[in-house]
Amino acid sequence: MSNIGLNNEQLAEQIKSGRTWLLPVLWEGIEKLIIKQANTYYTGRLEACREAGITKEDLLQSGYFAMLDSIEAYKGEYKFNTYLAYHLLNQFNSAAGLRTVKGKKDPMRAALSLDMPTTFEDDSLTLA
Repeated sequence: MSNIGLNNEQLAEQIKSGRTWLLPVLWEGIEKLIIKQANTYYTGRLEACREAGITKEDLLQSGYFAMLDSIEAYKGEYKFNTYLAYHLLNQFNSAAGLRTVKGKKDPMRAALSLDMPTTFEDDSLTLA
């Protein structure tokens, strides 16, 4: 689908007002930016992405949800891509398990396995 002469800000406003058939047009306009941001994020946080089992494709899919979040939050004060950058980082961090709550990392990322051996002399004992 080709661009119909509207910029990202106008597309976001139109979609927000109910013209959801314009979603593919906006996606087409921002997809390259999302791909670039997903690649940058993946490369910069490779270990966290691998630990979370996410791929670049997963980040790209998260980018679509970031676009939807950006449309919902868009108020026209700034460029649409400003909203998008914020929501991309949130979606990518969420996918990688790096979202923080009050400055603390997700406790599940730091959880110990119940199969971990205890520090007692008997190595056959586990935390379970």
